[in-house]
Amino acid sequence: MASLVGSLSRSLWERLRPPAWRWIEGIVGREMDHIVLTYRDGPNPVALLSPGPSQTFIVEFPVEPTGEDARLKRDAARRELDFYLVELRKPDPWAYAIYHCGTAANAYSDVHWSFFPRGHRPCFQRADGADRGGETVQKEWLQNVITVAEAEAMNTPRADTTERHKRFPELSKPFGFQNAEWQSLKAQMRDGDELWTFCSPATMWRNMAGREGVALVRNGNVVGFLVTRMN
Repeated sequence: MASLVGSLSRSLWERLRPPAWRWIEGIVGREMDHIVLTYRDGPNPVALLSPGPSQTFIVEFPVEPTGEDARLKRDAARRELDFYLVELRKPDPWAYAIYHCGTAANAYSDVHWSFFPRGHRPCFQRADGADRGGETVQKEWLQNVITVAEAEAMNTPRADTTERHKRFPELSKPFGFQNAEWQSLKAQMRDGDELWTFCSPATMWRNMAGREGVALVRNGNVVGFLVTRMN
């Protein structure tokens, strides 16, 4: 009797559980809804992701790995793609992937997911103000003038004794993994320059394209910026 009940339960689960999804390599259209995966504080995408036909996702790896470090980054991205798109077996993995972009788990992971809705061009920003996608920080986003000390106090990860901090001592520095970019931004400051906090409009956050961080302002113009949070 018990074995019959067990067989029926397994049969019912097979019918009710979410269908299997998979991802395949291809070309991701940047003008459509897509997700960009980056590694730690690196500005360049390791992988791009978009919905595919039927129960598939299209994954593009923009650069062929040529060294051990590049292979490690791609392997880390592959593991996350497998986990979030396939192994979790969510009824709607794409919706869950978009949700994951705004979670703490994403923020503290080595692999960062960022969602870009249709028509939005992703920006992989540099501390010198140059961008890689056409996006800049608008003057209307500027919020408050802050000092260097205040910027560092606001953006220094809380020290703890977790294995992550032991593995990555740079987390104890201002701006954590982005410390090098922060040092570059500070090096550009001239007499009369100001540091401002900035935050993009609420509509961008609702569209999973929000940005906030620290901007370097010179003569009323944003000449450099560092994104500290996005979704």
